[in-house]
Amino acid sequence: MVLKFRLGDSVYLKKRHPCGEFRWKVMRLGDEIGLECFGCGRMNSFSRTQLKSRVTGIALVSSSDELRG
Repeated sequence: MVLKFRLGDSVYLKKRHPCGEFRWKVMRLGDEIGLECFGCGRMNSFSRTQLKSRVTGIALVSSSDELRG
């Protein structure tokens, strides 16, 4: 299964971040995916293969939100 990410998507990971949050925001796309924690704002990068095994869900950004920027 190929996971497709867009900037601004919310990603839910299996393990909780030390601040207590499961939800991350997609900030960078490329070979590695840059994520920002919703709880504390910490940035982390994951390779696509690492992220594929850790993701439990994705909340997509609506197209109207994308246009607002």
